Amino acid sequence: MGLFRREAEPPAEPEGQEVVVVVDQAVDPHLVMFHDPHSQEAEQYRGLRNQIVAMNRERAPRSLVLTSAMAGEGKSITTLNLGMALGELRDTRVVALDADLRRPSLEGLLGLDRRRGLADVLSGRYAPDRAIQRTPHANLSLIGAGATPSNPAELVAADRASVLIHALKENFNYVLIDAPPVLDLTDATVLAHAVDGVLLVVRLEYTPRRDVERAIEMIRNVGANLLGIFLVGARSDRRRTGYHSSYLAGRGA
Repeated sequence: MGLFRREAEPPAEPEGQEVVVVVDQAVDPHLVMFHDPHSQEAEQYRGLRNQIVAMNRERAPRSLVLTSAMAGEGKSITTLNLGMALGELRDTRVVALDADLRRPSLEGLLGLDRRRGLADVLSGRYAPDRAIQRTPHANLSLIGAGATPSNPAELVAADRASVLIHALKENFNYVLIDAPPVLDLTDATVLAHAVDGVLLVVRLEYTPRRDVERAIEMIRNVGANLLGIFLVGARSDRRRTGYHSSYLAGRGA
């Protein structure tokens, strides 16, 4: 028996809770794929999307961990913008998972209330389909962090995490996992074993070069497939304070 119901029905909402309509102002302004999809910044995320799709010519379901060396580099913003960019493709369904169980942010960025999520699924309290939420983007779903656990490292390291990712790949074209920073916690490197590839998000003029190099070394030392580095925070002549970004290819998939 699979982890998902096969009948065509929407994910169940918590008992007694109404479906919340998200207004534009509730969604974080850095989610340019939602607020300003025709901007230069949005095109950078489409460029990242196209690189990932090019690595996946057979269009098989893909699972990716997005992490960073340090906190505050923009990995969560990148996860959601990339998810929306992938969701623009025809017949492409994407789910984002908030695996930063100590400092979750995806629901807040999308203007959604925090509810049951990944920690509840991994602990066995809920089936995955009871934790999936709709988002403001039609083809992007979300599993938030859920209740704050006392043992986050043990939860993500358990076999149940791998089983969950495999099950999600049967129901979605892409599974994007927002993981904690590599230099702070082991969660990202543990999850890297259960996915097809890892993207390292680096904020320019913020992260020391030695820390980026240490993060790359840690990811590669565990045998993970480092797809590349996504740079955020670059300045352009037009906008000196924008959220401009670029992509540098890594080893490939």
